[in-house]
Amino acid sequence: RQAIQLHHFDDEILNLQVYDALGQPRSVVRRGQELDVSNLADGVYWLTARLRGGQIWTQSWVKY
Repeated sequence: RQAIQLHHFDDEILNLQVYDALGQPRSVVRRGQELDVSNLADGVYWLTARLRGGQIWTQSWVKY
């Protein structure tokens, strides 16, 4: 299983969304502090998280 760890957030995560290189939302499964990305094809993705404190955090990554 391939997963992204979400442990570094100080505030509670209200909403998570993953987008592919074309900007299309992709379906992933959140399990506690992990985001299971094993169903995604290899490529470039962006994770956007909206936090309780009002912050929006975005990070890109390459799955291979």
